Amino acid sequence: MSHRITRAALGAVLAVGLLASPAAATTRVDAKLKTVERALDRATDRVADGEAAATQLTSVRRNVASAQKTALRKADVASLSAVARAQGRVVSATVGAFDGATGDNVTGLATTLKAALDGRDAIVAAAAGKTELARVVAQINRDAAGDAEDIADALADDELTDEARAALTAAATQVAATVTATGGTDTTTPTTPAADGDREDCPEGEGREAGAEPAGYGRGGRGQRF
Repeated sequence: MSHRITRAALGAVLAVGLLASPAAATTRVDAKLKTVERALDRATDRVADGEAAATQLTSVRRNVASAQKTALRKADVASLSAVARAQGRVVSATVGAFDGATGDNVTGLATTLKAALDGRDAIVAAAAGKTELARVVAQINRDAAGDAEDIADALADDELTDEARAALTAAATQVAATVTATGGTDTTTPTTPAADGDREDCPEGEGREAGAEPAGYGRGGRGQRF
């Protein structure tokens, strides 16, 4: 009997250790972000078709927030990097989806965009002064710089309601502050466009180091590349 109790206790201890490990945290984060990917795809499709997307956008916000909570608690590079990338994709997808959107969908997109920007800024704040998280901050800087261009394009070219324009204008200000906070320059200052292959807006392993521009890049593009 005592042998069985010891084995059971050992199993419980091992299970607790596994759940508390960085690998387990990364697995939970990845599972949440896969749900975000699916919900974001459905949301943008429904918005484009003029159908209500409130349920899907709520799922995006809830699952990104849950993934971020886990990542911030563990504070490992892999989890924080994955969440920050997802937040950048949510920003890109929602910015692009405002074009032609009306009514409640605009409100949902604005809320989701703001949540993604606030969440990413929370990661920046958590990473402040931590050299082991410098890669995460650099990644956010690249993503935010790309977002600033996407937002500027949307404001200049897209068919926007007053609510959508207000949301994008506020987002432009917040993104510029994020770029500055992560060591970049104020993106409200016009810059010369980079030559093809010189963009550094995607993380290592997705073509950035090779100089290749990732497929689907641009406003709405990063939001589709999970």
